[in-house]
Amino acid sequence: MSETELREQFNRQAGRIQRLEEDLKAVNALVKIVERDMPAMLAYVDADERYRFHNQAYRRWLGLDAEQINGRTLRDVLGEPVYSEIAQHLARARSGVRVRYERTHAAGNGDAMHLCVHLVPRFDSQRTVAGLYLLIVDHSEGAAPARLIAPIDPADTAEDAPELYDGTVAKAQAEWKAAAERIRAAIKNNEFRLYCQTIQDLAADAPPFYGIFVRQAEEERNMMPPGAFFALAEEYGITPELDRWAVDRVLAWASERRQGSADWRPSMYCINLSRDTISDPYFPDFVHERVSQSKLSAETLCFELQESDAVGLPADTAELVRNLRSIGSRIMLGGFGRDKVSIEILKELHVDFLKIDGSIVMNFERNEATLARLRGIVRLAHTIGINTVAELVETEETLAKLRALGVDYAQGVAISAALPLNALN
Repeated sequence: MSETELREQFNRQAGRIQRLEEDLKAVNALVKIVERDMPAMLAYVDADERYRFHNQAYRRWLGLDAEQINGRTLRDVLGEPVYSEIAQHLARARSGVRVRYERTHAAGNGDAMHLCVHLVPRFDSQRTVAGLYLLIVDHSEGAAPARLIAPIDPADTAEDAPELYDGTVAKAQAEWKAAAERIRAAIKNNEFRLYCQTIQDLAADAPPFYGIFVRQAEEERNMMPPGAFFALAEEYGITPELDRWAVDRVLAWASERRQGSADWRPSMYCINLSRDTISDPYFPDFVHERVSQSKLSAETLCFELQESDAVGLPADTAELVRNLRSIGSRIMLGGFGRDKVSIEILKELHVDFLKIDGSIVMNFERNEATLARLRGIVRLAHTIGINTVAELVETEETLAKLRALGVDYAQGVAISAALPLNALN
């Protein structure tokens, strides 16, 4: 090898080392924000639900030291009553689905904290769930970022404490806001990725349609906890931007596929809409404009709304559904039957699909009351002409039983894992 070739090889190696060092700096900066300054509670548990990471805000919420959490199980740390309450949510997350729920927690001072909890699965190289991230945000009335920031060191003098405390809060707020701006930049720069999962017709050998999921590129490089951006996006009202990005990218992908093959026909793609998008009066106009530009049918898009959001925003939801259906898009109501079957909401909303909540699908085979609820949902839906979709279907046996019960469609690992949209044939 000549001296010139050696020098070129050395320069390439030096360039790789420099890029790795830059990546390491970025990772360390994110770790610092997550561990010390992130004004939300974050923890990670492995496949056995043993704690492997927890930030200061999480430890402060539990009132425990790191040594009292490290390596212990969720059941041990949270206690049996709390664990029993959230067990069904954990089971859904372990099946590979990102879960969001809310609960009230009694704080040590007697106050009640209204918590929004995100459970985000982490996958290994074999697409098996290797653990769960727990991201918890306090939405209690009057809650401020200050209550989630590290307390002042007792060694600080009384005169210095207010100034130091304000500085800590301001610094954490600035870093939290910077992270939100990072999400906006990621949307602008197309740094998110679309994944899809098959939704199969159980009654006929008909072409499937697909549920759409959004992931961030930084998750895949392990530079950000998976799904952490969703809580930030909700906190800062960015979710409508992310929902619009998903619509744009799905339509662009479908248009490219159609142009690349004269025989290719688009299926239907279901996009989850956030609570803030439900309240956005301009969203249907945006969809109509983008569908027109793509020259695709509006039936290419199905929009999934959560039943809890529809109940909380009845007027906004009715208006959104009416406008989206008027341009030809389909509507799916997700999380149906989680608490109770609401007939009233179906009188107000004209939807095409009811997605039966995963807690029912995962328990109907071993619980007679849950089986009765499932039968009631299917009977109700078919009476008023709505198709049913079962989520989190894990086995062929469950699939066969759902088919026998008259469920129309199913989604879950028994049918297919979630795959990058670009890999869809």
